Amino acid sequence: MERRERGFTLIELLTVIAIIAILAAILLPVMGRAREQARRTTCQSNLRQIAVAIKLYKQDTRGFPFDWAETLAGARPIISGDHWFGDADRTRAGYGLATLYPDYVQDLKIFNCPNNDVSNPVPADPNQEYAQNAGGYQAYNSYDGLDPLFEAMGGEGTQFGSALKYRRAPWQTQAAAGSRNQFRRMLIWRTPSEDTVITWCSQHRRDPTSTTPHSSDMDLIVYLGGNSQVVKSDPNTGESGHQSVVGGGNG
Repeated sequence: MERRERGFTLIELLTVIAIIAILAAILLPVMGRAREQARRTTCQSNLRQIAVAIKLYKQDTRGFPFDWAETLAGARPIISGDHWFGDADRTRAGYGLATLYPDYVQDLKIFNCPNNDVSNPVPADPNQEYAQNAGGYQAYNSYDGLDPLFEAMGGEGTQFGSALKYRRAPWQTQAAAGSRNQFRRMLIWRTPSEDTVITWCSQHRRDPTSTTPHSSDMDLIVYLGGNSQVVKSDPNTGESGHQSVVGGGNG
């Protein structure tokens, strides 16, 4: 008698497919969170290296690098043909936070968050070379340039401070800063406190170009002391850039 092999029934196949779909729904978000955590760890490492480098720069020069606003105002001339990170031969330093390159930060990748979609340090459009001071939110340098969220909050004349991520004097006046202690947290001073913000990364937000904060958006901040912190992106709910941490220190 011939033996017939029994295959899977339609119900059994549908059951297997359903189980696979359920497992995928469980595992994919976990894998996504793991990837984001790995990128966040790399970003924090970049920020801490910048903190170490900027303190070494301060020891050698007795001051912190001029920011982009100061540079474009004439504090430091921009040499024709230079990129934001200096010249291609690495014989001249960059501008803004990238003044640290190449003497204090040897790898340009340190200035780029792994969440950043921009992978080429040289802008495709030469007119965008210094646009990080004029709206270049998608520049390679993740830790310098204008933050659109802070730009929408009012800028240096308000408690929210400068929209430039790296800004030596984020407040125009002590009244804007809100307190004398807050006003002292600026890199323009000779000996700013260790909890002074150097810069922050907005690449971990749902949309880094948005002017509206989202409840789940988080930023990474690095302080002069070298420690970093994950904070809400909304300037109204704590320190995201320049404001004092609500209800506590910077951990």
